[in-house]
Amino acid sequence: MLKPKSLLIGIGVAAGLAGSAAAYEPGVHEATRTGITLGVPAGASPPPGLYLNLNTFYYDVNIVDRNGKNSGIHDTTVSKTAIVMWVPGWQLFGAAFNAYVAQPFVWNTAELRPTDTLIRDELGLHNTFVSPINLSWTLGNGWFTSVGFGFYAPTGTVTDALAVLPPTAGTGGPGLDFWTFQPRWAVTHLGSSYNFTANFYYEINTKNRRSEYTSGDVFYADVTLTRKIGKFEVGPVAAVMLQTTGDTDPLGLYTTPPFDPIGDRRSKQVALGALFGYDFGPMKLNLIVTADAYARSTGSGWQAMTNWSVPLWTPAPAAKPALLRK
Repeated sequence: MLKPKSLLIGIGVAAGLAGSAAAYEPGVHEATRTGITLGVPAGASPPPGLYLNLNTFYYDVNIVDRNGKNSGIHDTTVSKTAIVMWVPGWQLFGAAFNAYVAQPFVWNTAELRPTDTLIRDELGLHNTFVSPINLSWTLGNGWFTSVGFGFYAPTGTVTDALAVLPPTAGTGGPGLDFWTFQPRWAVTHLGSSYNFTANFYYEINTKNRRSEYTSGDVFYADVTLTRKIGKFEVGPVAAVMLQTTGDTDPLGLYTTPPFDPIGDRRSKQVALGALFGYDFGPMKLNLIVTADAYARSTGSGWQAMTNWSVPLWTPAPAAKPALLRK
């Protein structure tokens, strides 16, 4: 049976987009960065054990409005996330079970161009992501499929006000003062030469407890196609983000310019790029570079991301029975 030797997961990293044209509440970034699961064999489960993944990304963007026009806000985000996955070897409904938790640490800055006036400079914890159930089925001929469920809990670092808005205008900081729920489905093919994964996930946001603003729900699709050449792996990647429901602003905090009308704040984004990987044996390292080919009401720029994964513990193989000789 083919299974990934190591797990590369990047779920749970903040986008960190500040500014008036962001898809979420203005100045409040998305819960998940577009393309964060690229390179992850999300449809398959690794062998039983305890795994550690470290995800790092650098994202450099200009915030654009609903027409794709630069809003004059430049945003950069650096994030490091530790992810621990437990694979106990259980079978549920004929599927392999696993669970994991991710804790991102984020540094985010924003400035006005062309004056380079700093309007945001925040460092701290993003919301903790918990995925208590993931089920992966083996379909045969190297194909796998999986379903899972996770959520972001409002445990991150938040402040009482945004740097560029009134004190009553919501939350600032890497943390988000609302819950986000995320069901997902993925399909993976692990071949001797080619690997393919398509991972689809949907995020449902609750009301911001400080501003009563509710950010719309978001659909994500991350697609990876790579070829293995010895210990190397290389191939194209693509990611899509689409906001499917509108925001609600019951207190009317963002109704006047420069904010887009409430019904026009739905974000769209397409990122294209490439993956470069190397398998060191028990440890695997991936580098993924993407550029946003299309963006509306969100950030438009480029991203570099690394995933490093290693098993912390795997059960010892069962001893073979002794052969009796006559």
